[in-house]
Amino acid sequence: MFDDEMNGPDTVTPEVDALIKSVMKQHPGVSHSAQATYYEAVHQELAPMARKLEQQRNALFDALDDMLHAFCLGDDWQGTPVYDNARRAKADVEVRHD
Repeated sequence: MFDDEMNGPDTVTPEVDALIKSVMKQHPGVSHSAQATYYEAVHQELAPMARKLEQQRNALFDALDDMLHAFCLGDDWQGTPVYDNARRAKADVEVRHD
């Protein structure tokens, strides 16, 4: 990712982009050794962030499940676009992360 892409007004991952930019500043250089050091450093910073985001995503899907079950106590909600889209979104994310 180029520097201007990480700073643009349309970035959808501002925290990740800021973290990467910060690590890039700490580890300048283009040699293989410098790049290896940078990649290790950025991995060490991004791994905890990724774990936190996955936990948050899981908590949100658990909350979504709870809400769907609360709204779908009767059969009135099942088969509606709201119910079907939420189920489809959850299944899509679970498939990509299994």
